[in-house]
Amino acid sequence: MLDRIRSSTGRDAPVMRIPTGIDEYVGWLRRMGEITGMADVASREEGYARDEYARFVERNRERFQDLRVAVSTCIERNVDWFLDMLDDLGASP
Repeated sequence: MLDRIRSSTGRDAPVMRIPTGIDEYVGWLRRMGEITGMADVASREEGYARDEYARFVERNRERFQDLRVAVSTCIERNVDWFLDMLDDLGASP
């Protein structure tokens, strides 16, 4: 995949894991904006992403407000994004 990006664009693509959660996604957008010289586009996308996340939270808050949630995972990656989302939704993990 990296070779294909390099041959198509003439640029080396950074090896980055796929972002999860709004904070990692925003960090990824900013980094890609820096790498590609398209920080303005990345900044606009960040605004769209944050707005969409806020709409998601608003639409779903009533379902999660004041719920107590037990979370068990075997995921090897950081799941803080999931706990942050539950918190934003008003649940208590």
